[in-house]
Amino acid sequence: MMKFGDKWNFSHPKFEEKGGYFSIRFANPLMAEPPVVDYSVLNERQKKAVEYLKINGMITTNEYMALSGISYKTAKRDIADLKKKGIITYEGSPKKGHYVLERDDPVNDPVNDPVNDPVNNA
Repeated sequence: MMKFGDKWNFSHPKFEEKGGYFSIRFANPLMAEPPVVDYSVLNERQKKAVEYLKINGMITTNEYMALSGISYKTAKRDIADLKKKGIITYEGSPKKGHYVLERDDPVNDPVNDPVNDPVNNA
C-alpha cells in the first residue's frame, strides 16, 4: 500500500487502533490541499457552497438550490459567477455532471510544468 502511494504521489494512510478495533484512513487525493478562496468576493450562498464542496467534494445545481433555498435561475447565476472567478469547474456529462473546486493541475499546467513548458523549452 505504501509503495503504490509513493509511486502515485498519494499521502500515506493513517493506521489507528481504538478499543480493540483497527482502522485505516485514506486521504482523498483530490482534497489533499483545498484551494485558497477569497471569501470577500462571495455572497453568503456562495460561501456556503464552497464550504459544502470542501466537505463533500462535489455539488450539483439541485443540491445548491436545496442548500441555499433559491430558484434555478439564481442558482445558475451564482454558479456562473463562481466559475468566472475560477473557484469551481464542471465535471461530467451535461445532464449527470457536477461542480468541483478548481484545482491547479501541475501535470497539465504549462507555466509550472518543466517538461512541457513552451517558453523555456522552445
